[in-house]
Amino acid sequence: MARPSAHALLAAVVATAALVACAGPAEVSASCAAIVRWHGETFHGHAVDRAVDAGRRFGPGVIPACIDTDPPDPGAHDTTVVLRAVPGIPRTVAFTTRDRMTVYVTGRPLKPSERRALRRIGLRLSR
Repeated sequence: MARPSAHALLAAVVATAALVACAGPAEVSASCAAIVRWHGETFHGHAVDRAVDAGRRFGPGVIPACIDTDPPDPGAHDTTVVLRAVPGIPRTVAFTTRDRMTVYVTGRPLKPSERRALRRIGLRLSR
């Protein structure tokens, strides 16, 4: 097999350098946690495979502004949301919002009966 010439190698290095220079800086991405604050407590969002039944409306709750970017977005702001009860689960344990594909669960330790109630709606939490 023939070895590439010095000119071919130099051309490949120059082409690669040009591509890297044109690409510009890497984009910064951020991912904010799905949380809602209600009555001074933080509830953590957990995705479910199917929409949960939504009961009575209550709230409001607050989704905090996402400021996990560098630099933080000065236009980021908290969002107020209407909360929906999940039938069979006390709202102090878990609730949903309009989308019904996320269940927000209290950050405090759960009792076994509360874990069972969450399992009934298809939510499995690690211990």
